[in-house]
Amino acid sequence: MSKLKNKNSNQNKKPFPKDPKFQEAFKQFNDKNYKEALENFKQFLEKNENSFEALFYLGCCYENSNMNQLAIAQFKKALNIEPKDEDTNIHLIKLYQSQNQIKAALASLNQFLSFSNDNHKAYEILEELDLKEKSIIQEVTRKKTEKMIPLIITLARINYQKQQYTKSQSFLNNILKVDSKNVSVLLLLIKVLKPQNKIPQIINSYQKLITIEPDNHLHYYHLGKFFERNEQFSDAISNFENSIKINKNFTESHLHLGNIYDEQGDFQKAIEYWSVAIKYRPHSLQLLNDLGSAYYQTGDIEKAIEFLQKAIQIDPKFAPSYYNIGCIYDEQNDYEKACEFYQKSIECDPQNPDTFTNLAIAFENKGDIQKAIETLKNYLKQNLGHFDILYHLGSIYMKNHHLDDSLMCFLKCVEMDDKNFQVFDNIARIKFVQKKYSESFEFFEKSLKSNPESIDQAYSCALELKKMNKIDYSIQLLQIIIKYNPNSVDSLFQLALNKMEKNQFKEAKFYLEKVSVLNHSYPLLEEKLKEVRSKKK
Repeated sequence: MSKLKNKNSNQNKKPFPKDPKFQEAFKQFNDKNYKEALENFKQFLEKNENSFEALFYLGCCYENSNMNQLAIAQFKKALNIEPKDEDTNIHLIKLYQSQNQIKAALASLNQFLSFSNDNHKAYEILEELDLKEKSIIQEVTRKKTEKMIPLIITLARINYQKQQYTKSQSFLNNILKVDSKNVSVLLLLIKVLKPQNKIPQIINSYQKLITIEPDNHLHYYHLGKFFERNEQFSDAISNFENSIKINKNFTESHLHLGNIYDEQGDFQKAIEYWSVAIKYRPHSLQLLNDLGSAYYQTGDIEKAIEFLQKAIQIDPKFAPSYYNIGCIYDEQNDYEKACEFYQKSIECDPQNPDTFTNLAIAFENKGDIQKAIETLKNYLKQNLGHFDILYHLGSIYMKNHHLDDSLMCFLKCVEMDDKNFQVFDNIARIKFVQKKYSESFEFFEKSLKSNPESIDQAYSCALELKKMNKIDYSIQLLQIIIKYNPNSVDSLFQLALNKMEKNQFKEAKFYLEKVSVLNHSYPLLEEKLKEVRSKKK
């Protein structure tokens, strides 16, 4: 067991006695001459029986001389004078432990915790006590539970920090059996319940807090936040509003209400609550930005730009507001202004891919294809593997007939996401234009496998093949479509027509009859059925 050689200077002790006898004893103590020091401290105490320092060091002398019962007696006397002295309490607790006096050790630790918030120190002591979990629980949950509350709270905190939530919860529930209105315990219990996702118990604990302290707006606020995180928005709104009824100037509840209504698309309500919050946080960039966005959603462009500009005036490097102003001009088809603000946003935040994408699209809408391509390539210089940027770059190349460059971008996209049907469709279309029909069909099949409803591109190519009189290829592609979408009436009908072109009337009849089952009023169906039946005869 480690021994303390001198007192903690932060404990606000009285100055050491200047008495020669004490000074001699203290020197002997430091020199580890405990027998001589012990006699001199005893002589000093004959005339100064209430000297805390002498009692403490006499206890240390006994302790270092393995006279533990005498040491305990001296430390207890010292604590009668200064009951909150940390060093003396710790010495006493460890002595009790060395004598296997577990009840006394726990009682002293509990006393220590009643005036100390040092959970780390308590944890160290409990580790040194080396007590089994069962023996602790048995001791602290006896009839003395109420008296042992500080110790139980510490045990609960220690188990919470060790992520042993069930044990922590058990300790806290024991306290609540004798003190059901202990607010600090209920708050800690909520923290313990959250990682376990015990939603009914969490709500119940919050409701108990509200019953105990009905005028505490924070309880309603925290319950509101809990409901919001669990997407129980109606309950969240109710609790945030109750919080505001108690404290109408509580900004956080106004912010959260604004956020909920904004998410629900009720932008007027969002503005109502955020407008209160901005009075108390006039320099909140995020709030100004959110208000600007909400006003834009209501169609009030002037107000939207006003709030976004306010954010920029406070912080000229606040990228989100430049971005949002760019979006406003973009949607108004003012691409010149849109490009200006997107570029300013990029200057402030060169890592946001959305801004680069929007700027490229704005350049494209202006007709400046080269700048659109350069914008996306500039982003890729620093972020090689960004799917959306590669996809947009591939799309621009494709629209402007740079097929090889486009194909390279889309193939890189496949490396990052091998389930994206739109990428497969685009690759298939490029291969189709390059007259590489077999390769094109492979990618159309991958697209349909990822999303059986994605038939538009493949169906369009099948019609083009028929116009080019490439009937066999058209049939092959339509069969791939029907493999993944057997109820595609248009594909079945076109396949039947192709079979008729090839004079394969029996098969044509088979597909037309399938169409009849799915849609008996399909245009030209009866006419074609009559034709194949007559040909068959």
